[in-house]
Amino acid sequence: MTTTASTTDTELAPFPFPKIYNYPPFFTRQVNDRTWHAQLLNWAELILAYCRYYRLFTLDLKIPTGTSSDNSSKNERSGELLFRNDKIGRTLKEEMLREIFEYMVSNGLAMWIDGEIDKKLLDDDTSINKTGGDSDEDDEDNAYERAYARYEQQHHKQQKSSGKSNSAAAKSGIIVYWRRPQEWATLITDWVDETGQNGSVFTLYELVSGDAVQRQEFRGLHPAVLLQVVDVLVRRGRASVMKDSSTGLVAGLKML
Repeated sequence: MTTTASTTDTELAPFPFPKIYNYPPFFTRQVNDRTWHAQLLNWAELILAYCRYYRLFTLDLKIPTGTSSDNSSKNERSGELLFRNDKIGRTLKEEMLREIFEYMVSNGLAMWIDGEIDKKLLDDDTSINKTGGDSDEDDEDNAYERAYARYEQQHHKQQKSSGKSNSAAAKSGIIVYWRRPQEWATLITDWVDETGQNGSVFTLYELVSGDAVQRQEFRGLHPAVLLQVVDVLVRRGRASVMKDSSTGLVAGLKML
């Protein structure tokens, strides 16, 4: 699974890691319960801050091996450097990272994600852009809708099994809630109200990647996050979902 970010044209300075990040014991699970709890809290805060800074929405449980000699901004933006500090020669073990992710999920700061679905999403984006359909925007729109539908299916399966899964892929990464779905929903409705677009219909892609939202913080929302945001909007009475009768895919979202 590859981490997913919303990129902008602005080149960011390297993320300002806190001092504790260069403290070797920070990368080793502490045996004292109180110290371990503080360590979990510090890691969760670091992950949220890092993902907010680079607008990362997903993180992988599998930590890249080797060293990052180029120290490129691409690696930073993908989250590949977050759990491996080459400066002090320390890397989180997968078992410890899983516990950190579990802590974040249990505290509403993240959600487990199926890495196979996320990988398929990225593969589809690549193949679609290469085929060149009616237009690049139409291709991206369709790809986003299909990705949204995959996460919707996964969500329904998890609900039927009370959120439990025996699949390793279903817990191979996380969606990071550096803003919770309720906050994203509020940002979207504030924008709709301020721009007088009540009653307008948007495709999912238009809502998060259209020209009109490029300066909005909710631009580039991961489809798994948008799925939960739409649920909040519908429950608040601020949106209704329109589906294509032939495909069953979400055709649009009418803002109320």
